[in-house]
Amino acid sequence: MTKQPKVISESDIMDALKSSGYLMEQDIATQLESLEYSLVETNVVFEDINEKKSREYDIKAIKGEVISHEKYAITFCEEIICECKNSSSPFVFIGRNKNNLDYHPYPKEYIFPVKEYNKPIENDEGRSIYNVYKAFQWLDLASKHYYYSTDQKSVQFCKIIDEKGRLKAVHEGFYNQIFYPLIKATLSRREYNNRKNHIWLGFPVVVTSGELFYVNSQDENPTPVKVNHVSLIRDLQEGEIKGKFFIDFVTQYGLEDYILNKVRPFTNYVLGLAKNNPEVIMEKLQNTEKLVIE
Repeated sequence: MTKQPKVISESDIMDALKSSGYLMEQDIATQLESLEYSLVETNVVFEDINEKKSREYDIKAIKGEVISHEKYAITFCEEIICECKNSSSPFVFIGRNKNNLDYHPYPKEYIFPVKEYNKPIENDEGRSIYNVYKAFQWLDLASKHYYYSTDQKSVQFCKIIDEKGRLKAVHEGFYNQIFYPLIKATLSRREYNNRKNHIWLGFPVVVTSGELFYVNSQDENPTPVKVNHVSLIRDLQEGEIKGKFFIDFVTQYGLEDYILNKVRPFTNYVLGLAKNNPEVIMEKLQNTEKLVIE
């Protein structure tokens, strides 16, 4: 007797779509559209900077503006580069206090019209001597940034899985599965946005359907604390990928709060500078009082 094929119901199809994460991507794209991103695209194709192959990431969301002054025309872009992870297992981040080097960041995720600013140093010899500042430093943006203005940093992360009834912390494969693909996508978007009179603020973010926990390893009694957002910086050295790179991890539940209360205050501050004080952004030679805090 011929075996009858299993009848697949609508609910079976929906269960399969939900477990695969396909619907999660669309839900997050819809959520980003509601948060003032005028261009939201899913299944975004880019070229792998190392392997020169076509790759794909989940969501690109862009909020842009053109700022016109009598002397300057500046384009501004806030961009989310997003990977979605449908997971029932929690991510745990282990942190500690920042050191002195952590308070002098030079993020690769942001582009400004001027890479370095020259501030003249007065001297008795009449020589042209300057202090040189990177854009992030000159504009004193660390003090306005949701991560760089804090005293804590994440240094390790893992996933908690159930292995034969026993909970286990694992991290194998995470860099290949999560970090490297998202950094490559970010570098591709950075290269695309590296053009004249353009401000680009890129935010690589992993949105997970699971939970996030943070453990301060320097607490007297380190304890996992449930959070909706964690930032992580890693030093990577692979092919064209060299240096320190920044990624945010956010729960699906906490995405709106992350955008409105972390990303947006920072980007609005930069946008305000471009609108109200464009000279401090556009002029390489600065004669104004420096904004940087030594």
